Amino acid sequence: MFFRLLLDNYKSFGQPVQFDMFPNLKRENLKEHVYSNANWPSVMKMAAIYGANGAGKSNLYKAFEFLKPFCSVFDNKLNLKEWYDKNRFVLPPIPNNPPVSFIVEFVKNDNAFILNLEIDEKGVKKEELLLSGMGLKDNVPLYKRYYNKIDFLGFPIPDQVKDIVERQLNSFSNCSFLALNGNLKIISLHELIDPFEWFKNDVLSLSYFRNIPQLIDLLSKDKDLMSFTNMLFSNIGIGLKNLDIKNKSFEEWYADLNEEEKKLFSEGKLHIDDNMSLTKMQEDRPVASITNEDGLRIVKELLFKQFGENGFVGDMDVAAQSNGTIKLLILMPALYKMMKEDVLVVVDELDNCLHPKLLKGLIKLIGQIESKGQLIFTTHEDYLLDQHEILRPDEIWLVDKKDGVSQLYSLNEFKLHKTLSIQKGYMDDRFGGTPMINFQAFRS
Repeated sequence: MFFRLLLDNYKSFGQPVQFDMFPNLKRENLKEHVYSNANWPSVMKMAAIYGANGAGKSNLYKAFEFLKPFCSVFDNKLNLKEWYDKNRFVLPPIPNNPPVSFIVEFVKNDNAFILNLEIDEKGVKKEELLLSGMGLKDNVPLYKRYYNKIDFLGFPIPDQVKDIVERQLNSFSNCSFLALNGNLKIISLHELIDPFEWFKNDVLSLSYFRNIPQLIDLLSKDKDLMSFTNMLFSNIGIGLKNLDIKNKSFEEWYADLNEEEKKLFSEGKLHIDDNMSLTKMQEDRPVASITNEDGLRIVKELLFKQFGENGFVGDMDVAAQSNGTIKLLILMPALYKMMKEDVLVVVDELDNCLHPKLLKGLIKLIGQIESKGQLIFTTHEDYLLDQHEILRPDEIWLVDKKDGVSQLYSLNEFKLHKTLSIQKGYMDDRFGGTPMINFQAFRS
């Protein structure tokens, strides 16, 4: 479960900001949007982030997009000096080159954690992990890292183990300790492994430009995911009866390939090992998945059973579908996982290519369906600003930019009467987060 993220000196956030999922418990509408737990503070199921183009709302998404691999992937390819130069606030640069700062608070396996991360031109200036007291008791530090030195505070570690860790940090200085230890299992304490697992498995960041090559395999192997997808797709008014997977022999599918594609297989440039799969993509869409199952090559194609005249249902392929349909399809595995597991799904430009009414129905459905995870998304769609049916005021966040600095705040900070039309107030620029257009300049 995700609680909050604090940012400072990151991209357009030149001043400290906090984004959190804490609800206003005095609000009585849409109570099903609030997760209540006896052991932790209540949190929201969803949060929508609004702002004008260029205000910086996607930078909040990019923070999650950076933190997930940095804290879970053991990879020394990232040049932190270059990353720092590209991602610190530069309008203008803050004097003395302070670090880019992230603080993340979350729950994994009955423990609440705070990760405090600072990156400057020299590398990881500070990496600190604490057991959170959630404001009820003191936080308990587990370790503190300063560049390539580390101190373990919450538990005894032999000196030789600490020496091994510091040698690894010296060799892989562009890697977080969480990622290094989680992959190498130097210290197997669950207080160190659980936060690594949270970033690795429980944070799912998606953008409009993302595609999922393994989508056909996921749908064909997970019947519950296919059932969930069909339930949603058949009830959102896009003319689909359902989706299906069609199996073909490799020889039948191969016969329809062009000569250049056939050559890739005949020359051995494309080889499929046992229990592996290969996906053919066309315009960033998964067209077919080729698997080798017990020595037999099988091709799976995704079919859309589309309604026609007088109840006729025809089979259409992926290429015949709209960008909006494909965008929605790509979201299905993450949304389904959110229903079943305690994961955090972060989506940039959720409204891109989706009709406002379709998006409204999707968010309303997510709010009503029993679920375990959380959804954060950026959007421009004011159609969702319905505090009685779609989103509570404490689920709505705004990003406004002043003098090049992004300001982040919740609509919950405003005094709002329950009869107020938030949509009208937002479009009338009552809350900020909208573009200011100088029409006089155009006329002159």
